[in-house]
Amino acid sequence: MDTLNYPRHFFLLGYASVALLLLTRLPMSLPFDRLYYLFGLSGALHAIAVVLALRSESSRLSRWGFVVAAAAMSIAVPFAVAELIELLGLHGIETIFYALALISAIGAAAYWFLVRAFWARFLSPLSLLVTVGSCELVTLIGSFVISVVPFSRDVLLPMLWWSAFSASLLVADRHSMTANKVPKPTTY
Repeated sequence: MDTLNYPRHFFLLGYASVALLLLTRLPMSLPFDRLYYLFGLSGALHAIAVVLALRSESSRLSRWGFVVAAAAMSIAVPFAVAELIELLGLHGIETIFYALALISAIGAAAYWFLVRAFWARFLSPLSLLVTVGSCELVTLIGSFVISVVPFSRDVLLPMLWWSAFSASLLVADRHSMTANKVPKPTTY
């Protein structure tokens, strides 16, 4: 299996983090909502780090399609969750935490399915649970940290989420490789 060159992937995530930090600091006038920009940029940067670390050959169309799909999904999920929260009539400060938890969980699951569809068919239902759980955990920790420590809210949560998502892929990939290397018992 070994879908990604993980050292390269995590190295590229470091560059993506710097790019995210710089691109969110540029003074610019956007013809659309800043959240569209932030969410789309976050999704595209992680997807680019995935595509550039792939071990297998694939067409440019599938690589670009994956990046575009990841960016579009990164925009769609938070706005769908906002609509859901409004539909449920949730209000108050705790709504922010509900929204972040839902965005993280739904986003992790949707992106997991996208990665599985494009590159990693070996991903199991258990790896989906690990991915969603990991992304939820770092989102909750990150939410607490940014509420206490003044740090850039625009970049900390995506960077933590990327790390959790990618680490869960690494664990699933390594588990799949180990499972495939176990010799089958011989029968007499």
